[in-house]
Amino acid sequence: MNNKDFLLVIKSAFEKYRVTSSRSNEKLRILHSAIAIDIEQRLNSFSDGYEVFSLAKTKDEGSKNEEKEITGRYMNKKVDIVVAKNDEYVAGF
Repeated sequence: MNNKDFLLVIKSAFEKYRVTSSRSNEKLRILHSAIAIDIEQRLNSFSDGYEVFSLAKTKDEGSKNEEKEITGRYMNKKVDIVVAKNDEYVAGF
């Protein structure tokens, strides 16, 4: 995703924010989906086997469409975007 595409995503998220409440996560679904898809495409251009999970991926609605819980230093945490390689979580955002 280039800068122009990302600005369009931000615009779309802002428009969703304007028609929903400030507490709604609908605006975040738009942003997180675009970010997750971009990360997955970039990672897989270097090495196969990466999966990116997010609350709302738009390209392939299905099993990847959810938050994941990752192990933290002091406690587990649900995160909005998780990167996995070989079925092991390697990063969370």
